[in-house]
Amino acid sequence: MTDLNPRGLEDTLFSSTDNLKGFTQEIMRI
Repeated sequence: MTDLNPRGLEDTLFSSTDNLKGFTQEIMRI
């Protein structure tokens, strides 16, 4: 990850949020 263009940064942030959301759903399911 060498490029720090706003587009890539936004995608990374969105991806992290999406992963966190999925992780939360997994915990709630238990």
